[in-house]
Amino acid sequence: MIKKGILKNILIVFGCILLSIILHAMTSEFSTMLEGARMSSLVNTLGLPITLILWYIIAFGGIAIIFCLINQSISQYIFSGGLRYGFAISILWQWGMLEGVSTSNNAFINELITGFCDALPILLMGCLLGVIRMRKEQNSLPKRRINTSNTIIIVVVFSVVFTSIRYISYVTNIIQSGYIQYPYFTAIWTIVMGMVIGIVYMLLGDKVNHTLKLEKILKFCIIVFGVNWFLFTMFMPFVFEGMLMESILRVMIDVLSIMLSCFIIKYVDKLRQGKDKIANA
Repeated sequence: MIKKGILKNILIVFGCILLSIILHAMTSEFSTMLEGARMSSLVNTLGLPITLILWYIIAFGGIAIIFCLINQSISQYIFSGGLRYGFAISILWQWGMLEGVSTSNNAFINELITGFCDALPILLMGCLLGVIRMRKEQNSLPKRRINTSNTIIIVVVFSVVFTSIRYISYVTNIIQSGYIQYPYFTAIWTIVMGMVIGIVYMLLGDKVNHTLKLEKILKFCIIVFGVNWFLFTMFMPFVFEGMLMESILRVMIDVLSIMLSCFIIKYVDKLRQGKDKIANA
């Protein structure tokens, strides 16, 4: 039974990879490229098609593995854990793709369609993986609803912290940005990206009730967000030369900002709980 389940997971991953490749082929006129960049040694050795397939296997396979690791916690919500996970990662990748408008001078519509060609299969993959897991576990786990009482605080904190740290990185040239050439779009993208990560936190953060222990905060920041974001950003060094350190720095900075956001939310919630106790005394 275990081998049968693993085989189903593998078939789902490869089926969604195939769907993404087909969507990209159908929308090839909107494909984006990094102008003036040289191809990586991996592309020069294996060729572009094989390199892309290799990245797809690692990226989509990694997304699936993370879902299997955290499924037990997110499947306890009233909505399907697979749908929640697929939606969270798909919006993370979709909005992340749009950063190329300012950093690579690509057309907005091109980045939007290119991102959608990966986001839709990721959403579908999450749903299908969720269906398999749900059949095994849905009757044994209690259902619970999302705690939405502090939704605005979560979104605002993530957006403010992410934007602040990103702009420090932009101004100091630690990471590449288009804040000078495209100041308005860069500002909008950065602010909304922080909000998107806040939504991902609400969807996938274990027990989203701000009483998380340190290990659970690290689990979300490093594994749930960090690895998924790393898999996304690794496309660039896979295909283009000289992008590895830039991608690693970008992920490290973003993970640190998300970790700081989690601790701030936890601290704010403790303050609010303290005030409530005083008011009720």
